[in-house]
Amino acid sequence: MLSIKKNCQENNSTKIASIYLEIDLVDPLVLFSRILKVNQLNFYWENKANQESIVAIDAVINKELSGVERFISAEKFIKNV
Repeated sequence: MLSIKKNCQENNSTKIASIYLEIDLVDPLVLFSRILKVNQLNFYWENKANQESIVAIDAVINKELSGVERFISAEKFIKNV
């Protein structure tokens, strides 16, 4: 990971990283409440039956949509990004 960061700095480029961590059992909402900042973009999903949860914090890019064409606009945005 550090070599990727160094390469990006040297070449003035960027990369998107997704980091996956498997941790001991904790209450995900307690963890979420401790690391989340006010008005920070976030996502939370939990499947209690499988003892799984996903916490995502912040985003590289996002788009807010509304109106009748929002699903078509969302699809175009996703395909372009």
